Amino acid sequence: MLSFRPPFSVFRIVAVAAVASLLLSASVLAQKPDPALLQNPLLAQGIVKYHANDLTGALTLFRRAVARDGKEALAHQWMAFALLKLKRPAEAERAIKTSVTLKPVNPAGFNLLGAAREAQGKLKLAIYAYERATQQAPNEPNGWYNLGKALMKKGDNEGSLRAFLRAERFEDPAQADTQNNLGIIQEKLGRLDQAIARYQRAVELDPNSAVFARNLGLACLPNRRWETAKNAFQQATQLNPQDYHSLIGLSEACRKLDDAEGEGEALQRALQLRPTEFIPLFNLGQLQSRQGDHAAATSTLKRALKVSPNDVRVLRSLGYVAFQAKQAKDAAYWYRKLIRRQPKSAAAQTGLAAALYLGGDLEAAAAAWLTSLRLDPKNNEVRLTLAGAYLAAKKYPEAVKQYQEATRRDEKNAEAHYNLGIALEQVKQLEAAAAAYMKAVEIDPTMVAALNNLGVVLERQGDSDAAIEQYQRALQIDPMNEAATVNLRRLGVG
Repeated sequence: MLSFRPPFSVFRIVAVAAVASLLLSASVLAQKPDPALLQNPLLAQGIVKYHANDLTGALTLFRRAVARDGKEALAHQWMAFALLKLKRPAEAERAIKTSVTLKPVNPAGFNLLGAAREAQGKLKLAIYAYERATQQAPNEPNGWYNLGKALMKKGDNEGSLRAFLRAERFEDPAQADTQNNLGIIQEKLGRLDQAIARYQRAVELDPNSAVFARNLGLACLPNRRWETAKNAFQQATQLNPQDYHSLIGLSEACRKLDDAEGEGEALQRALQLRPTEFIPLFNLGQLQSRQGDHAAATSTLKRALKVSPNDVRVLRSLGYVAFQAKQAKDAAYWYRKLIRRQPKSAAAQTGLAAALYLGGDLEAAAAAWLTSLRLDPKNNEVRLTLAGAYLAAKKYPEAVKQYQEATRRDEKNAEAHYNLGIALEQVKQLEAAAAAYMKAVEIDPTMVAALNNLGVVLERQGDSDAAIEQYQRALQIDPMNEAATVNLRRLGVG
């Protein structure tokens, strides 16, 4: 934002000129207007047209004023104003350079010179001009404000911060802008709490700015201030219902607050503005999936896939949604597509395995799980899942192998030792099975199932007394345990 303003005396004479058709009455003279306007009525007429937004007419009058008196700095300065607003910055720069040459102490002129240079991408020269403005008028905010903006654009955050802090000292209509820009700088410097405080002050000063409210919300998101973010985004979207980015931010804040209704409404509004935008489509599909609306989630995610055909997140989500809906064939289809995109993804192989297992194809599922383990050998959860699938399918040797590896990698997993005991018992390795059950009980002394199974193995080994002891231990923990009760009665106890 460029904040240069002509001298106040200029505005006074403009108002009078508009009312009195530039007749220099006694009342006008009593206001002591700029003498240049009294001497050159073409300049005053041009200012009237400028403020009426008749820029072409204003420029014509300013040129005539310059032709009449080429040494009047104010005429060149107003001509530069018009040229800059007409987006002719090179001409504006030439005009204002003439003005500051004629009147070297001219902070408003140097601000305008900086703006003209900045519009042409001459950032270094623009900064020099703004610095001249601040040197000539150190107690005026405009020069500091424009300098801060230019330094921000340059990437000099510390310098920009110092400039904005100087601008902040003075009463100024752009004070809310200054606070907002201080927030931007503090955010860039990683000072989120300070940035949020600045944005909040900007919103207080100008509660009708959707931009300030949005900036506040965006700063609150990484700071995990979800409620403040939600309120800020709501304010931004009320002020500007077309603010797509605030709607996305609002949906994110609502998601963090478990406000599914608010999240869905924000995403739907975002999609009304941008029907083919990936982010709201993907996030809405995720929301519908969490709500269990698998059909809607699939439809929305397919729309997202059309927008971004190679996005692995969508393929993964489509596979997951199909799996949750128990559509094994569809789930396997999406996971296979994902694997083609990410052939080294262990998670994709795990998803495919789960889909194949759901569809009853244990052999193919096991192959996918094994591929996943080759890609990520440390993933014991996958190994235990594969072992459990083998156990359920009565493929006991395979189950033993996987459970042995799982317990080797995680010796403190009581459940894994217990299931290893079951598999070993089925392959008639009773001594090893007893050791596995004992290990499970050692880790979790309250595991009644392991105590009961240990009793069964001991009984099969011919040690009835030791078996009875384990059954009784099980009943001490769970007096209503049916298996232990039946086993004791069979042995004539209880």
